[in-house]
Amino acid sequence: MNIGEFPFEPMPQIKRYLEEILYSSDNFFSDSPLVISIESFLPNEDITDKSVTMNDSFWQYLEKEKAIELAKSESSIIEFPNMEEKNPLVFPGKNTIKILDIEKIKEIYFILFEKNKPISLEGREIKFVENESSIYVDSRKSEITPDTHEFYFCKFVFERQPNTQIDWSEIADKIYGEDADLRDPRIRRGVYDTMRAVNKKIKADIPTEDELFIRRNNTVKRIF
Repeated sequence: MNIGEFPFEPMPQIKRYLEEILYSSDNFFSDSPLVISIESFLPNEDITDKSVTMNDSFWQYLEKEKAIELAKSESSIIEFPNMEEKNPLVFPGKNTIKILDIEKIKEIYFILFEKNKPISLEGREIKFVENESSIYVDSRKSEITPDTHEFYFCKFVFERQPNTQIDWSEIADKIYGEDADLRDPRIRRGVYDTMRAVNKKIKADIPTEDELFIRRNNTVKRIF
């Protein structure tokens, strides 16, 4: 799911709600399901028609997805005395919720606020899943077009441990076939162009600023 597919926008309050839920789930012990109360707005947060509408859609969505159950909602009223055309704004001042599916909430938080944030590859679980033709960095995925030079490059290089130097000619045999003329400089260049193409794809999809593969003399090495 992408951000645009949610029935709400990632307003500042929504980020806070999710963070409070995740923090409570990680730090508080309770009989399942965990019940917590969350203030709709803090004193430094703007209360507008849009933010109230987005927040309401957010809670409705979590209920629909069975991630939470709304146990109690306490209403508040905001008056606009200097704006005659504005009706009083009624909104839930505090929501008491039961957390039913914390993994769903983690997924929503990731999509809204973490998915497009560059990460370091160091310390991550990185693997190539051949039947999906995808590189995974923890739960993030970069899809590689099957039966391409990039696919065979990944398939071969991921069979080796990280920081193993692999001679370019071994990779050429895998992506061009064993009958390829390794004296042709275009073959050598093709190996390195393939490596750069995979690095570029990972940087865009994960995203990250790190290089997963590097070239050194006549070898290629997977760093992480």
